[in-house]
Parts: sequence; C-alpha cells; structure tokens
Amino acid sequence: MRSGKVQPGEKLPSIAGMGDRFDVSSSTIQMVYVRLEALRVIRRQQGKGVFVTDPKTWMREP
Repeated sequence: MRSGKVQPGEKLPSIAGMGDRFDVSSSTIQMVYVRLEALRVIRRQQGKGVFVTDPKTWMREP
C-alpha cells in the first residue's frame, strides 16, 4: 500500500480470495484485515467489501 500499487478506494479481495492468492489460511487473512482496520489502512463496508483508505489518514512521514 505504501508503494502505491493499491490505490485509495480500491476494493480488496475477499478473505477467502486473499487466502487462495497467498496460499494462507482464512484466519491469517482475517487477522491481517483486523489489524489493518485498527490502523485505519482499510475500511470494511458490510455487504460491499473491504476498501483501502486514503493514506493521509494513516501514513506518517519517516
């Protein structure tokens, strides 16, 4: 996300889709999504999906 490969507002794959893509368990992806949501990097919208937020809300200068 920091690299800009994923743009603000972009919809991320489902938990199952990410698990398949990276060959990890759904529970691992769930934990990652929970952490990213807590850091305000992503937001979840019930029934719509998971979306990347604007980096201004979470990115800090080094």
